[in-house]
Amino acid sequence: MSLILAVSLAKTSELYSSHGIPLARKCSVPQIGIVNCHVECLHRDMPEITTLFSSRWLILQKIQHWEFVRRPSANAAVGILAITPENEIILVEQFRIPMQRSVIEIPAGLVGDEPEHADESLATTAQRELLEETGYLAHDISPLISSPTSAGMSSEMTHLFLATNLEKKHHGGGVDGESITVHHVPLSQLSAWLAEQTALGKLIDFKIHAALYQMMHGPNAPLPA
Repeated sequence: MSLILAVSLAKTSELYSSHGIPLARKCSVPQIGIVNCHVECLHRDMPEITTLFSSRWLILQKIQHWEFVRRPSANAAVGILAITPENEIILVEQFRIPMQRSVIEIPAGLVGDEPEHADESLATTAQRELLEETGYLAHDISPLISSPTSAGMSSEMTHLFLATNLEKKHHGGGVDGESITVHHVPLSQLSAWLAEQTALGKLIDFKIHAALYQMMHGPNAPLPA
């Protein structure tokens, strides 16, 4: 089954430039995990977009009555569900300033936000972010699902990947300015471990559950015995 999405030219450049999708023609974009999605770039009346505020990292804009944020140099993010040969999930923990709490997450990062990575594919970005944050190189990486990060607040899309056949290269921890703790949690103990972290006052990112569900129940999930 395929889904036809009509994307206005005003937003197509922002939404897909980091993916290398040319404008003004019919182009195929793999829609992760659910359907094969064909994006047809159509000329249509473009909504008026008003910029209310702009900084190095965020832009606050308005279409009609609706205010939302976007990033100046990236409009997509990746998240990586990394599973070791020992059947452990690799999670990361970092203090998130907007929440003022430590958050347990899957490894993640922005797509094309730095000039040296502007032409990266989604899968390459996922591999790089996993290596930077956890120290693991994924020899096999496959798409799980894509979804709006927060459709009422941001134009950003998040693309989730499954990473397997992992090779440990270093201890991880992120790049300059990041302070990331890496956790290895047996999948059989994940629920109990997350409950313990919650009891300690930490927040749990829902993308952990979304990625696990898609791995187990998505189109590429293992067939039942």
